[in-house]
Amino acid sequence: EDLDYQNIGVRASYLMYHEELESLVKHFPTIKRARFWMTFGDAYLNHLKVLEGIGMTSIEPIDFQGQQIVPLEFLKAVLPKPRTVSKAFPTSTTPGLARSPYTTFIISVLSHKDLISSSIYL
Repeated sequence: EDLDYQNIGVRASYLMYHEELESLVKHFPTIKRARFWMTFGDAYLNHLKVLEGIGMTSIEPIDFQGQQIVPLEFLKAVLPKPRTVSKAFPTSTTPGLARSPYTTFIISVLSHKDLISSSIYL
């Protein structure tokens, strides 16, 4: 779904699970519905399509050299840790919160570089 983000503009957005949702509904029990959207650049989406195409995003165990491994877990183990590569990304994050009967957005626009250097991520 295309959403218009403050300070960012209209971006294709993907509704996904995020652990912040659990915290929000725990600490704000009047919230009836919370959603987390995330946007991705074209390069990221292209890389993800390639990884999916070759089976590396699968959560089904496979036999590799006589051992059972989960391709996605293997990929996670061999890729650089996010905090080591995110500093170079010029993109921003903008989480939003929706609740009924009104829609309210909690806006937090941070560059990945600022997010990584903050104490909340370390």
